[in-house]
Amino acid sequence: MTIGTYWEVMKTFQQQLPVDVIGMAKAMGLKLSKTAEWENGLSGMIRREEDGNYRIIVNANHSLHRQRFTIAHELAHFILHKPLIGDELTDDALYRSGLSNGIEMEANDLAADILMPRAQVLRFTRNREMTSSVMAKEFNVSQSAMAIRLGVPSEQ
Repeated sequence: MTIGTYWEVMKTFQQQLPVDVIGMAKAMGLKLSKTAEWENGLSGMIRREEDGNYRIIVNANHSLHRQRFTIAHELAHFILHKPLIGDELTDDALYRSGLSNGIEMEANDLAADILMPRAQVLRFTRNREMTSSVMAKEFNVSQSAMAIRLGVPSEQ
């Protein structure tokens, strides 16, 4: 697949909410797995396997919202930074992956775009009665992630 094809797959999956990030990853040819053996500070990683395929692994101990964001974040690395992915490219809360903060910020920005597409967010914000907590439920993201996306204080 080319980078343009990845963008088309992403746009297709963003048509329905909540965005099916697992289906999106599989459509891009990635494998997914979860592990309960990691410390809490490690959210996920993407790695190239011996057969040349890529696998996203997420921390099964984290909330569903956190797992969804982690999958989107690792998908973003795959789309934006594929040449940088070696046998392990880890993502954790303290950015101990060795990547620059700029690369992590790019992945976080695209992850937010994957889960909370701008066009869909705009459609919801046109309804003045729609709160960030209601929108968070519709997009299946945390209230804090939606508040950040909207640039408003969290309702938590």
